[in-house]
Amino acid sequence: INFSNPHLDVTNWQAVEAHLQGQNIAPEAVTNLTLERCNLTQLPAWVIEKMPNLRALDIKENNIKELPETIEHFSQLVFLEAQHNHLTTLPASLSKLNQLYLANISHNKLKNLSPSSFKLPKLEVLNLSHNQIATLPNLSGLANLQTLSLSGNGGIRLE
Repeated sequence: INFSNPHLDVTNWQAVEAHLQGQNIAPEAVTNLTLERCNLTQLPAWVIEKMPNLRALDIKENNIKELPETIEHFSQLVFLEAQHNHLTTLPASLSKLNQLYLANISHNKLKNLSPSSFKLPKLEVLNLSHNQIATLPNLSGLANLQTLSLSGNGGIRLE
């Protein structure tokens, strides 16, 4: 489902629900959600409450400052696109996304990364480019990592 529609207030669950009903779609059946360029400052609570079966979440190009700890409820999430936001930290609960394969968190304001955020057994692609990362924690919890992008962060020190 692509909600990158300037005429739909994605912060209003009733409007979203009416849109879904108009397309005969049950919220719990949604597996791919795009909220790109929706002027969000946070992930709407309805996303986590009403769409627990998401496999792909695209929230790029918003003004989101933090991801909620409740992101752990997306136990089936495989793809997370969160680039071009204002994220300064990542929640520790991110480590509970055991199915996560790709995380693009580039072009944000990340400075310090918690080692607990990086215990993702299936993660193969991690893009952290164009942030403000000074120290990179031990990534041994990313056993399947194949692609790591850190360009545009300046000098990064390894822990």
